[in-house]
Amino acid sequence: MENETVLPDNFNTSLSTAEEISQSLRTADATILAVASIVGLLGNSLVFISFCLSRKIRSKTNIFVVNLSVADFLTCCFLPVIAWSLLVETDQIDSKMDTMCGFTTAAVQQLSGCSVLTLTAIAINRYILITKTLPTYKMVYDHKYMLIWLTVTWLFPFLPGIVPLLFGVGHLGFDKDLHACGAKTDNANSHLYDFIFVGILIPGPMLVTIFCYVRIYLYIANHNKHLKQNPAGTRKLRTFNSFRSLFKKCTKSHQPQISEPELDITQNLFLVVIAFIVFLSPQLVAEILDASPVVILHTSILVTVNSCVNPILYGFKHPVFKEVFKCIILCRWKAIPQPAFKWMRPLNSKSG
Repeated sequence: MENETVLPDNFNTSLSTAEEISQSLRTADATILAVASIVGLLGNSLVFISFCLSRKIRSKTNIFVVNLSVADFLTCCFLPVIAWSLLVETDQIDSKMDTMCGFTTAAVQQLSGCSVLTLTAIAINRYILITKTLPTYKMVYDHKYMLIWLTVTWLFPFLPGIVPLLFGVGHLGFDKDLHACGAKTDNANSHLYDFIFVGILIPGPMLVTIFCYVRIYLYIANHNKHLKQNPAGTRKLRTFNSFRSLFKKCTKSHQPQISEPELDITQNLFLVVIAFIVFLSPQLVAEILDASPVVILHTSILVTVNSCVNPILYGFKHPVFKEVFKCIILCRWKAIPQPAFKWMRPLNSKSG
């Protein structure tokens, strides 16, 4: 008894406080995921439904926008599972739950990869539309090549996401360190798996995306400079009172006709890319620095939350999407511009 170790009075309190803080953080993260799931499901559904109901929205660029929305919608479908994994007690996890966590992690990773590649496809689309000739644009984006573009965005993520797992690199499931679904950190190749997945899917596509938007900016800037140097073009330059009007003017002669909605998409999609980089950067830094599981958990949640932001950035600020959104929310089906179905057309029939 004399050798009995005496613990400080606040020892048990300190442990319970630490556990309480950890539980509080997980509860907060789960709440964020639940809200993001609801917002993302509603927002991305509106984008998809709008595309189906209005022919005015059915451009080649908007096909990619809808592709992005479908990927984000499916991502939001899996967010409740991740939220559940944050709240469940570790001792309640059995093999079936672990398998469900592994499937959820794999699905979210593939869908995130699809979103990245779709953003790149949109950037390339805008680059070719604005800086190349009309025949070139029509050749690259005919029906056959559009199918190839879309197929690549969905299948390519399997290369870095699934193939390494087949060779024993990484293991997906319920990670006890993260207390959530993810790549298990107790696997010897866990860090290598993350490096392969992020290294293949992020740097290359993002560099191509940034290159395209930079080239678009330089194209317009050079055209503006040419007008300044051309006396005959000085009067025309004064009409370029906005980026949009300059955009339209410099593409009018030899490019495909760019509609107002497409111009807004081109401007707003750069914000989508910026938002994606902002949401993704913390996780990239955490992975590179091999940060603690807690940091990796929070940064990975930030990436998934981006799935509910995209509809807000390009959908609600897009004039045509916004108009169709309003008609859908108010159930004004016959007021939808260029309706796709006959039962929606009576109010629009006179205007063609």
